[in-house]
Order: sequence, then C-alpha cells, then structure tokens
Amino acid sequence: MNERASVRTVAQLRESFDESFSKAAVSEYEGREDLLVIRAASRQLAIRTGEIGGIMHCPVLTPLPSARPALRGLAGVRGVLVAVYSMAALIGESPSSESNGWIVLAAVDRTVAFLFEELVGYERVRSSEVHTADRTRQDSSSTEAVQIAGFNRTVISIGGLLETIHGTKRSGAEEE
Repeated sequence: MNERASVRTVAQLRESFDESFSKAAVSEYEGREDLLVIRAASRQLAIRTGEIGGIMHCPVLTPLPSARPALRGLAGVRGVLVAVYSMAALIGESPSSESNGWIVLAAVDRTVAFLFEELVGYERVRSSEVHTADRTRQDSSSTEAVQIAGFNRTVISIGGLLETIHGTKRSGAEEE
C-alpha cells in the first residue's frame, strides 16, 4: 500500500468515526412495546408498561357508597389515598371477588388504581405487532390488540380507563 492510499484510508476512517457521533443512537429496544399481561375477569389483557405508575398486591380496601359499580373502594398506597376501580367492570365484564388480586397505578394520576385478578407476565413485542382491535368487543379503553403466545390480547389503555371514570368517554358498563 502506498503512502497516498494510507492517508486517504485514514481520512476516510476519521470521517466515518466522526460521522457516527452525529447520528442518533439506535437502541435494540427501538420499535418495541413493553407489555404487562394480566387477567381481568375471564379476559387476558395487555397494558403498556409506560402507562403504569406502579403495581402491587391489592391492599385492604375501604368500600365507599357509590352509584358506580366499578369503584371498589379506597386504599392507602405509599402514603396517598387511592381510588381503586375494578378493571373488569370498566371493560364490561362481570367482576369476580378481586380482593386478593393486584392493582396497577396510573402513571399520569397516581390517585387512581385499577384492580385485576392475575398478573400473567411481561412481554416485549415489535410495535408493528400491535394492531387495531376487532370492533366486536371494543370500548374506549381498548382500541388495539396484539398476538402473544398464539392468542390475541386486547391492549388496554390506562388513559382510556381514566377517561371512562372521569366521564370524558363512556363505556357501556359505566352508563347511568
């Protein structure tokens, strides 16, 4: 290799090295969705982990008189009073005795939690695998679905559940 070719190669290496820092880093997680798989009533559902502010076994609930059947009661969570709603009731299912289940706190409003029966697991899927849900069982909190382990799972939106309980959107289960 002659000296002129070496200089050109070194210059090209330096330029490509410098150029690599000017480009955005690509993560192995880019284009992926992290999902928590749960069971509410008889349905297995998925929740995006980015919408979750916390998850824990359901603490002792203090029931409240309410016209809303989905409101299960109040709980003290990390020194904060939290309204706990039955996820099953909010999606139009018959809630079972969920007192020994789990709660998931909403990331955007940690004074609200949603109660469900079983924590099934965690899945990371490609974003392209999340698709528009079948309209036959759709409410305001579930407009997407994903296939996990060969079964379609509804992707529940915590934001959609919050809209339902605050009355900005209404599902059939909450209409009065």
